[in-house]
Amino acid sequence: MDQAVEMTDGDGTKDGQPVRVSLVNLGCPKNQVDAEVMLGQLAAAGYQIEEAPERADLIVVNTCSFIQEAKEESIRTILEAAALKRTGRCQAVVVSGCLAQRYGQELPALLPEVDAFVGTGEFPRIADIAAATLRRSAGDRTWVTGHTLAEARRLAAAGVRELILISQETTDYGGDRGETHGLIRLLEGLLDIPAFRWIRLHYLYPTRVTPELIALLASEPRLCRYLDMPLQHSDGAVLKAMGRGGDEQSLRRLVERVRRAVPDLTIRTAFIAGFPGETPAQFSRLLRFVEAMRFDRVGVFCYSDEEGTPAASLGPKVPRRVAEARRARLMAVQAGIAEEQGRALLGTVQEVMVDGPAPEFPGVQCGRTAAHAPEVDGTVYLRGASVRPGTMVRARIREAYEHDLAADILEAGGEPCDTALL
Repeated sequence: MDQAVEMTDGDGTKDGQPVRVSLVNLGCPKNQVDAEVMLGQLAAAGYQIEEAPERADLIVVNTCSFIQEAKEESIRTILEAAALKRTGRCQAVVVSGCLAQRYGQELPALLPEVDAFVGTGEFPRIADIAAATLRRSAGDRTWVTGHTLAEARRLAAAGVRELILISQETTDYGGDRGETHGLIRLLEGLLDIPAFRWIRLHYLYPTRVTPELIALLASEPRLCRYLDMPLQHSDGAVLKAMGRGGDEQSLRRLVERVRRAVPDLTIRTAFIAGFPGETPAQFSRLLRFVEAMRFDRVGVFCYSDEEGTPAASLGPKVPRRVAEARRARLMAVQAGIAEEQGRALLGTVQEVMVDGPAPEFPGVQCGRTAAHAPEVDGTVYLRGASVRPGTMVRARIREAYEHDLAADILEAGGEPCDTALL
């Protein structure tokens, strides 16, 4: 099981008070049924159902993506809910339904205001997801470490084995309380919970990746050798226009430093193509940067104006067709890198966490290595004895593709696979 840790008291309350949840339902009658199921789960877990989103602590937007108009309505509604995080009592927004299921890999970078995306198969877990995703967003105060650890212990007792720490700036955990090593202290507390096999860090701000964090990552085997660190660009002028620090030289030094300390590190990053004012020369430098750094996972997104953001007033605008062509070139370069990295794994034995049956391949199970985050990275397709989801297996890689791997199970849970529970 995997879960993103966050910060209610775990029973539908916060500080002894019921957490108010509002569910905004869009689309077809099936969505209405799904919405009623989720509301029932939330009410049974002790959440207070609130009809008006502006009076809710948590807003769930149950989306539809059947036609373009439905997608647009879903996006508008999500942005309206996100606006309430800035102006109302809302602390977190969860997006469920067809849009989250269909575009689960792209949406986190396109809609950073959203705190969690819930696929259609995860509706029965909505109460746990709600408890785990009332996380700090821009303007909110960090929950104190004691509350966070209490929630983590509850998740561990519920069977969670992979913990994902995620926020808009995970590296700044505790910064609003004046703490300079808040994330380090939190990680040390989480590592005292033996049930967690993997603890994964997402959304690390590159200029705040400290030597202490790198050292902890290198020394603790249960911290995944995995950094999700969106760089956005390599050109200093573009980064400055984005309101971010750094330049190509400082980013190169950072990547080289963490790779020296953690040689088997997997780095996921993201870039924006076509940011206002991006020149052909600046894009060419970004392309060469991606070629040279050979990141393990890369997402590239075309810039689009969002009303009310500082970037919306910047210019000159890069035409959409130019931005899309730049994105395609970056993705083509990364595809070649990913294929080479996949081939290098052929014949190796990897530890894989089993997620469950592969719906598209009867008799095959799917899972992930520590180098694969759920939803956003590839899948390891497993052939061999059937084992329960959450089981750790050792598997030999026999085929590699651009994003996915195919492997044969050798052992399950430390025992020969023929003794594994079915």
